[in-house]
Amino acid sequence: MAVTPELLASLERRYSPAAEQKCPVCGAPLSFSASGEYGGSRYNCSSDDASPVRSTRPLRERLDHYAASAWIDRGEADPGVVALVRAYRELEPRAASPCFDAVAEARLREAGTAGE
Repeated sequence: MAVTPELLASLERRYSPAAEQKCPVCGAPLSFSASGEYGGSRYNCSSDDASPVRSTRPLRERLDHYAASAWIDRGEADPGVVALVRAYRELEPRAASPCFDAVAEARLREAGTAGE
């Protein structure tokens, strides 16, 4: 399996706690909307653009936004997985760079830790 940006985004969203979830459509925080029948607690976008009553946008747009923002909290939050995904994203561009020299970087790391 290849590590793609979509896979990383999916892992980060799946393992982030509910309080850190954002709407994938507009970036607004998610708010609790239901529990039980979804296999966990369901959260949806809290913005006016996803609200059936607080927006002037056409109803279909609001309903589509609301549906696209759905996230189910199944109690799988794991800050270690989220930290690993973020660290991978930070290191990935360096490893893909034509200037990256893994051997030289390993020597620099060893030299840096030897003085501690």
